[in-house]
Amino acid sequence: MNAARFKPKNLNMKTRSLFFILAAAAFLRSPVLAGVVYNMADAGPGTLRQAIRDAAAGETITFHPSLIGTIILQSGQLVIDKNLTILGPGPDKLAISGYRAGRVIYVSGEVLLSGLRITEGSITNDDGAGILNQGTLTIRNCKVMGNSGPTEAASPIWPLAALYR
Repeated sequence: MNAARFKPKNLNMKTRSLFFILAAAAFLRSPVLAGVVYNMADAGPGTLRQAIRDAAAGETITFHPSLIGTIILQSGQLVIDKNLTILGPGPDKLAISGYRAGRVIYVSGEVLLSGLRITEGSITNDDGAGILNQGTLTIRNCKVMGNSGPTEAASPIWPLAALYR
């Protein structure tokens, strides 16, 4: 077929169907991305808090490659109450800090955290200064450090047994 003569309207139904099936298969094999975090602020457009809020269950949140540093939580813990995957760039590149003002993350969904440092969570009368897990939590390539509380149960992740499912 001569490229100069090729016109999409000349495709027969069988070729169009094959193209549609291949495009659908490619889409279904890729993870569903909820959004890309591009703002280090605690809240507002492009932030991790907003991405968690806007994501549908089963989606994946990623971070813009230029986002390096610490997200300081000033309006309370991040609440993840649905099935989500959060893929950070690496624990030496991106931290989420409770700023010694409270817990960093509360989990009640099925959550995968990867490539993050969870730090500076501080609580006085509860469990899990860094992460309180009341769902199903999987942690890969993360550092959970520098979190504090009044008892062993308070820091850094509670309950630890939930991590070994």
